[in-house]
Parts: sequence; structure tokens; C-alpha cells
Amino acid sequence: MKKIKQILASLVIIGAVLLVAGSTPPAQKAQASLTHTQIYPHTKVMMVNYMPGGWNSPAKDPAVQEFMATHYDAIDGGMPELANFTPAGNTPPVQMFYNNYYCMYVGNSEYLDAQTWATAHSVNFEDFFIHYSEPTRACFGSVCYDLPAGSRVPTYDWYSSGGDLTKDSARVVMNPGNPNYRAWKLDQAERTFANSPNLDGVFIDNVYLVGVGVKTPAVASGGTYQEYTGASAGTNYGNDLIILMKEFKEKFGTSKVQVPNVAQYEDSQSRIDQTYNCSDPACPYIWGIYREFTIQPDRAFWVPLDSIYNSGLKGLQNFIEGVNRAERYDIPYLAEYYLLKTETTYVWPMKNWVLDSYGIDPRLNQWIPAVAYNIGQPKNDPLGATKYKTYFKGIDPSSINKDTMNVTSAVKTGWSYRLTDPTKNWTAEQWTGKAIVFPDGFSMSVFHSGTNWIDLYDPSKIPTNGEYKLGDRTYTVFGRDFDNALVLFKPLPSYSVTETGDPSATVEQLPVTSDNPTGRYFILQADGALNSTPITTISLRNTDGAILIKESALGRPNISKRVDKSSAQSGDTLTYTISYSNPTANTYTNAKIEDPIPNGTTYVTGSATNGGTFDGSKIILNIGNLAAGAAGNIQFQVKIL
Repeated sequence: MKKIKQILASLVIIGAVLLVAGSTPPAQKAQASLTHTQIYPHTKVMMVNYMPGGWNSPAKDPAVQEFMATHYDAIDGGMPELANFTPAGNTPPVQMFYNNYYCMYVGNSEYLDAQTWATAHSVNFEDFFIHYSEPTRACFGSVCYDLPAGSRVPTYDWYSSGGDLTKDSARVVMNPGNPNYRAWKLDQAERTFANSPNLDGVFIDNVYLVGVGVKTPAVASGGTYQEYTGASAGTNYGNDLIILMKEFKEKFGTSKVQVPNVAQYEDSQSRIDQTYNCSDPACPYIWGIYREFTIQPDRAFWVPLDSIYNSGLKGLQNFIEGVNRAERYDIPYLAEYYLLKTETTYVWPMKNWVLDSYGIDPRLNQWIPAVAYNIGQPKNDPLGATKYKTYFKGIDPSSINKDTMNVTSAVKTGWSYRLTDPTKNWTAEQWTGKAIVFPDGFSMSVFHSGTNWIDLYDPSKIPTNGEYKLGDRTYTVFGRDFDNALVLFKPLPSYSVTETGDPSATVEQLPVTSDNPTGRYFILQADGALNSTPITTISLRNTDGAILIKESALGRPNISKRVDKSSAQSGDTLTYTISYSNPTANTYTNAKIEDPIPNGTTYVTGSATNGGTFDGSKIILNIGNLAAGAAGNIQFQVKIL
């Protein structure tokens, strides 16, 4: 006598499998309806136009501004047609003049203006700058200079100054803590507005509120500042910049606006946000913020065209206008949208804006059909302004120069760590300035390198022994978690990289999470259907995006099996019934059941019902379209040998 449970166990292991090739979801909005109530009332969108005409934001029509309101405050790349997009047809865009509270080029017209102003007001011009308080060895890349105590602090590069930061073309850091410097800045703005009364305000570049400087040099020795000292130096510097913004508001009221560029710096935006809860009568001090690198840094909004290198168009303008777009980028466009989306974040879709449909949710007539698939609401968003996070990082495989080093020694010397792999025989400085990725995915630039070692200057993560990756550049895959989906996007590593083909592809292991414990996902296609094959890894090229529907979120069709006997012996016939149903709202196409017969049995010819067949090893039932709410079954018989 054979117990049927042994045969059933074989069935459970091999399983009657319901295969579905795709789904047609109901027409649901991808997220909650767009509302025009701003999460942060102070923020407006800042449109940037690098073409002739200067910095532009949308037309001043209040309805347009409200419709374009966004927490992120940035669409990078320009949209010149907005200058003509006004109900009256004659309202000009908001005109801003460029300014910089952070740094200045020695010898240019602004520098000479400040110098003249200081002389006329009998104040010390040198107090306008930040200085090193001690002898300092400072380096940009491999170029280092020994600067005396009292030297100005450089920024971005040496600009052929030879370390003489009083020389024309040197770029140096300004001191917002000096009241005379702030007074000159306000006077400069007043004179500019008087000469150009059409200007609506000032665009403030390079606003960094948590440290002294954005791109100051690496320091091998010395490096403290005369004007800002101690652990609170960065906070005090930021406070002084905010004071300058406050004084601007007190001087010009609501007649002129200022828009600081906080770039990718989350902490700077957080400090700006805090100023909007202040009780000061002049609060808020600014009209909005501009985030130059909304998906950082400087690259995610460069959505390639078929021939991006020769297109002459860079930035989100390609995204907005949809010129010559390739179908490959349908899903990446949508993935970028989901990475940025909040209830009031509006990102223009890739097709041309239809002027006569103004006021209609553009997803209804301009996005690809996949936008109708319900991916749910965001979950586990990081704190702060940016809601996406880094999921994967490594060396871009399309890098010409790349290598792996197995570090057996990581020794700290001064401000640097030296990592050694005794098996290497590199040329001197082969990896200087190149990227290095730590075993845990942290990355930074190499300071110096030798035959079998590399030096890392003041790394924010302490290096240990292990496997490190070296190369020309790193890649990053950004992602955002939703109720029903994981959204991924892999931007270009930099402006100079044009490789978007297979040489840039990397294979990433998809996460196993508490809400999707199988770690299996289904790719959402541009037509709104799901690819039939579940995946646990994904290959992404530069500029690829993916919207991955979690298996757990699908409410997959049900399938069950039963047998008519609890025990049997050799020669007995068993009847199996496989039942299936689709409790979901989706229609599954090309559905079929495959069920291998148990070991130790033989199929009873012709016993499969409802169109089932036997291929010599398994039962097959081709269902075809499994509609929402549909159900059925198949029976077949086997004989125990």
C-alpha cells in the first residue's frame, strides 16, 4: 500500500504551475491625484535657460506658478517656449540676474567694483575674504601650493594663480560674516536693479549653508580659518549667508526676489526650510530655491536622444520637448518622474505640451500607457528633500581604465590613508584622480597612487582590508520604494560619458524585503503590461530605468490541487483536480498550467479534461486570457506502477 501523501509531496515539490505572460491593469492613476496645494508654500519652480536671455522661471501668471509649484524647485535645462506661454500673451518670464555670495574672481569687474566701493566707504577690502589662519599646504588634485598664514582661501581650482590668491583670475572665497561685504552686496544689487528695472530678482549660485566653502582645496597641513573657527564654523558660516538673505528681503521687500541654488546639498535645503518657520517679520527671506542637480550630480536629467552626442541639446529640455526620442527611453522618463514625485512635484512628460489642455492632468493624454498602472504610494522615503536613494554603486564597466585591488594593509599617515596590494605593479600616479569603490559601495577619488598603493585623503569612511574597485568613474543606480513597485534609474556617470549601450551594463541583485519576501519582480512595460518572467536580478545600461512590480503586490491568480484517494497501491488509478481562479482586477494573457505527473505513475491516455494535453512528462492546459474574476479546473488520471 502506498500512501497518497508521498505522491502529493512530489506534486508540491514539482508543482502545478500557473504561468502568466502579462497583465492588462485597470486604468488607475499611478499615484494620488495631482493637487495644486504646495507642501512648502515658499517654494516655486525655477526654470533655468542657458540660452541667450539669461535665467528664466515660468511666466508670472499666478495660475502657471501654482500649477508648476514643486518641492524640488528645479527643472534643469531650459524651456524657452514658456516665455510665450501666458494667457495674455505678453507677460514676460521672471528675469533674474546672476550673483554669487560665495566666491569671486580676482580682477574681474565685480572684484573691481567691490574694491572701489570699499575705498569709497573707507573700509578694509581684505575683510571681504576668508583667510587661512596658519601656513597651509593646499591641493587641487595633484597641484599643491604652500600658502602663508593670512592667505585667502581658494575655491574650485588654482586658475593659473600659482598659489598667489591676489593674482588676477584666482577664485577666492568671500566672507558673509563681514557686514561691509554684505552692505556692498546689497548696494550692488540696488544699482543693478536701478540700471535694469525689468529684473525681478537675483539668482544666488553656490549656496552651501553647513560648511565654509563648496569646493575648497584638500588640505595636507594647516587649513583652519581666521574668520570661522571650531566645530560650529560651518553652521556660523551658513548663519551669515542667511543674514545676507534676510537683509536683502528687508531692503527690497516683495519687490525683488532671491533664489539660492542649493544644488544637491540636502543639508543646505533643510536649513533653508527652517527659515520658513521663523517669527521674523521679513520671513520668509527667499522666493524659492533652485536645486541644480535634482538627481545628483549634474547627470540624471541629461536624458539621451538617439544621437545625444551630436544633438546640441542637453538637460531636461530633451525630456520636456521629446525631440527625436527613442522608444527605449519611454520607461526611463517615467522612472525619473516617480523618483522625484511628491504630491506637488510636477515634471513635464516627454511629449509636447498641449496648450489648449492647460489645467488637465497631463498624464491623461501625454504619458505612455504604463503611467496608468497603480504602483501605489511611496514608502520608506529618506528624510530630507530627496526621496530617492542610492541602491547600487560601482565602477562603470565602460571605463577604459579599471582594476580590482585586494587591500592587505590600510595605514593612516597624517590626513591620508595608504592602501596597499602587494600583487600590483602600476605606473606612478596611474590612479590619481580616478574613482575607488570600497567593499561596502562607498566611493571617493584617489589622492595619489604608486606601484602597488593608493592614498586616500581624509576619507569620511575608514578604509579596511578587502576588495576595492578602481576605475575612471563610478556608476550609480538610484531607486525609490513604492507600495507595489521598486523604481530604478541609472543615469549617465558624467556629462563627458556618452556610452549608453551594452558596454555600460551592470547586473544588480534585486532586494529581498519584508513586503516582497520572494525578492521576485515583474518588469512593467511601456504598454502597461507586465513581462511574464519574474526576475531577481536586472541588467541596467547607462540611462536605463525600470519600474519593477513586486510579486507580493500582484495578488497572483490562485491554484490548488487535490486527489481523490488518501492511500493507494500499485495498479490503482488516481484522479487529480487542479483548480484555478483570478481574484485580481487584472487580465492575464497567454496563461497556462503545467503539472509534471508524479514519479512512479503513468498517465491515463485521454483522461485530461477541458482541453488539457499530455506531452510525455507533464499535463498542459493552455488557458489563454485569464480575465478578472475567471475560474476553472482541469482533471487528469494517473496509474500507480
